Amino acid sequence: MKMFHLEKEMIPILKRDLAKIFGSTHTAEEFISGNGRPDLVFACASNEQSLWKRVPPDYQMLHLLIEYLNKAGRVIHVDEIFGTEVRSSKKIKPVLDKLSESGFIEFMDKDRFIVRKKYKPVANEFVSIEAKLRDWKSGVYQAVKYGAFSNCSYLAISAEYLDKVERRFLKERGIGLISVSSLSAKIIIQAKKHKPESIISHYYLSELLVNPSFSV
Repeated sequence: MKMFHLEKEMIPILKRDLAKIFGSTHTAEEFISGNGRPDLVFACASNEQSLWKRVPPDYQMLHLLIEYLNKAGRVIHVDEIFGTEVRSSKKIKPVLDKLSESGFIEFMDKDRFIVRKKYKPVANEFVSIEAKLRDWKSGVYQAVKYGAFSNCSYLAISAEYLDKVERRFLKERGIGLISVSSLSAKIIIQAKKHKPESIISHYYLSELLVNPSFSV
């Protein structure tokens, strides 16, 4: 008798057991990432302050913040931003004012400001899960793509097909392995943690997951 008939039957077990293991505060199913759609993502909200409240974060503006607010104590002339970024000052000025209000920067005069606090993502340890009943190899290839925004990725496989998985294949790619039965989900191989390949995607998707006013 088959343990699961559909992959989606594994999801409640994964959510229940992995949220505790990863210490996650936020979870989402079928997470639209721009680099595939993980069956599950987990993350723990950090203590960082979000600048985006009622509207989704601006992807291009995130690039600007990551590029310039990357070191506390850095002094920046506004012409550096306006001169190198293809944006209007009308769009950047409100962001700088918001950064000032939130304590990220402090204006030294009308043209210069100092970075008081490095801009960081609002979620830590972004984990992606790809669940498969038995087609483990395609699951690994999908999990690898999630490295664009995740700190680590896992393949979750039905326990009855666990012995079919070539574990060396996963380890070579840094992908973790989870066995799922009708009773529990267990980590068999720990995923290798790494810096996301796209820092902007990591920041952007962290905001979408953690901020409850956004739809994921």
